[in-house]
Amino acid sequence: MPTLRARKKAARHDAFVDAARRLVRERGLDGVTVEDVCDVVGVSPRTFFNYFATKEDAVLGVPVDTAIGAPQTREAFAAGGPTGDLLEDCGRLVAEILAQDEEGRDELAELLELVHSEPKLLVRHLAWMETQRRALQDLITRREEVRPSGVDPVVTATTVVAMFRAAVLTWRGDATPGHHAPGDPPPDATPATEAGSAVVRCAPHHVPGVSGSPEDAVTHVLAQVRRLAGGTIHQQEAQGAP
Repeated sequence: MPTLRARKKAARHDAFVDAARRLVRERGLDGVTVEDVCDVVGVSPRTFFNYFATKEDAVLGVPVDTAIGAPQTREAFAAGGPTGDLLEDCGRLVAEILAQDEEGRDELAELLELVHSEPKLLVRHLAWMETQRRALQDLITRREEVRPSGVDPVVTATTVVAMFRAAVLTWRGDATPGHHAPGDPPPDATPATEAGSAVVRCAPHHVPGVSGSPEDAVTHVLAQVRRLAGGTIHQQEAQGAP
C-alpha cells in the first residue's frame, strides 16, 4: 500500500495535470504558462519543476522521472528474468507500466484530443516515446550480455513500444479496429507530425475476452505477436486458400 507521502505526491501530480489540461483547453497551449498552472494548484514554480520539466510534460502527464518500471523490475529483466523468455518478459514489463498508469478511458480520450489539436504536444509526445525506446534498448542490451537471444536490441525495443501501444488500445478501447477519431492533421503539419497525428488519433478497440485489466490486454497482444512471429497467420491463410 502506498505511503502517505506517496499518495500526497500522486495527488499533487494529478492536480498539475488536471490544471494544465483545463487551461490548455480554454486558452490553447501558447496561452498558458507554468505560472498559470501553479496559480491554479496553489504552489510555486519551484514545486512544479520537482514534478515536470515543462508545461507540455504536465499536459501529457510525463513526470521528471520517466524510468521504465520499478527498479527491481528493471534489474530482474536485465538479469534475464523473470521467466527467461524474452517476449514474455517484455510483456510483463509492459503490463507493469500499464498498471502504474492511472489514466482512465475518458482522460485518455481528452488527452488524445489535446495532442491532436496542439502540434507542439504531438512533437513532445513523439520525443518522449523515442526516449523510452532508447531506454528500453539500453536495458535489453544489458540483458543480451547475460542471456543472449540473438535478436537485435533495436528491433526488440521498437517491438516493445509497439506492444505497449497495442496493449493501451486493447485495454482502454471501446471502438472498432481501424476506426479513427474525428479530425484531420493540423493545417501546418509536416509529414512527420502528420504521421504522428495519425498514430495518436487511432482509436482504441474492444477485444472479446479481454476484461479490461492490463494483464489481460498484454496477454492478448503477446498471443498476437507470437502468431506473427511463428507465421501461423500465413499458414492459416494458406490452409484456407482454394
